[in-house]
Amino acid sequence: MLGWLPVNVAADIDQYIASTTEQVRDRYLTISEIKKLFIVMARNRDWFGRDNELAIQLLLMLGVRKTELIAATWSAFDFDNARSHQSAAKQKMALLFH
Repeated sequence: MLGWLPVNVAADIDQYIASTTEQVRDRYLTISEIKKLFIVMARNRDWFGRDNELAIQLLLMLGVRKTELIAATWSAFDFDNARSHQSAAKQKMALLFH
């Protein structure tokens, strides 16, 4: 049974601690690092899991956010032409500017 707490456990977190600013990153994985990652995932499927391995591979290949991949429907993938398309309505930037 789930119990309810009589207080808000986040009440002591002030806005300064909770708010963050987005930092521009210029770091990316090199081809060598991606190859190593794929090898390590394949060698450790027993604890990492094949589903997780495939998800990481898709995220890297498609260059989408995790939530965009999760929300994608089969219609977003064109297997005959090896392409994917995510509608603008489902992309984060599109949501921010509507």
